[in-house]
Amino acid sequence: MGKYFSDIVDQALEDIYYCYDNDRAARILEPLRAAADAGDGDASYIFSRCLSGPQYSWRYHPYHDDDDLADEYIKKSIRQGSAMGVLGSMRCGMFTPEMEAVMHFRDLQEAWDSVLKKAQDGCLFCQNMIGNTYFWLDIVKIQNKSADSFPTRDAFVQYLRESTLACIPWFEKAFRGGMGFAGKNLYNLYSSGEEGLVAPQPEKAAQVAKLGNCQLSHIIYTGTGKYGQDNPNTLVFPGKPVLVIISPTSYCPPLFVALRGTTEVTPWSQDQHTSYRSTVIWGEDRITWWCVTNNGSQMNGENWKYSVVALLLKE
Repeated sequence: MGKYFSDIVDQALEDIYYCYDNDRAARILEPLRAAADAGDGDASYIFSRCLSGPQYSWRYHPYHDDDDLADEYIKKSIRQGSAMGVLGSMRCGMFTPEMEAVMHFRDLQEAWDSVLKKAQDGCLFCQNMIGNTYFWLDIVKIQNKSADSFPTRDAFVQYLRESTLACIPWFEKAFRGGMGFAGKNLYNLYSSGEEGLVAPQPEKAAQVAKLGNCQLSHIIYTGTGKYGQDNPNTLVFPGKPVLVIISPTSYCPPLFVALRGTTEVTPWSQDQHTSYRSTVIWGEDRITWWCVTNNGSQMNGENWKYSVVALLLKE
């Protein structure tokens, strides 16, 4: 078992939601589905989210929408006993009376309590999920509340307001812990507010926008004039590079743009000949590349200065 779920589900959460590495996101999909088909309900739920579009996973991950398959697996997750599947199905309109009848929990509150326990123990995904139950006011149904549960309309509105605001500490925990998705709803709440419940707070939205888990790095290096596999270029950064852009300081193009996971890069210029392509290798804190054609295409002209801007993932 992993720390919060099965080993495969814990790894899937890391690869899909806590990083922006397309290679990792792609590699985990097949074993995640295999675990789902073997009876892991939480794996079924996470797999269903990968098929449900960019509102459920990072839009740049190499996933393809498949509504029918997503519906199949979210229903499967409920039948297999996943508390996340129960709460998640509420968000996408899949928690039907049929699904309620087959879930493994006494009621929605018991399923919510199960996810809450993992959130309290530190699971970022569960923290975001608990935040969502407050943000979208699913908590009203979970707690079996309605306007009739309160002595006055004002008391009910106050309950809704307090419930909405209860999402903030959960989103903040998940976001600061490294789940970028959690910052999205937090930003939206501060930016737009919630009509009749929470007033917009644009100054707080601006603060959230500055709390992403990436940082920029800028360096300048001088080319040696060498090229080829025996004379590669390597740049080392104070973090994990996910995007590297290189250009001569004197003019642009050529422009070398490498997104983490890319294995070959052809510098953008007026001549896009494939023989100018560089082979790229990624390390935890570095990028290495070489071109067999010439030093200019390798961004390594003798005594030329090159400007580098890199986007680094803060762990």
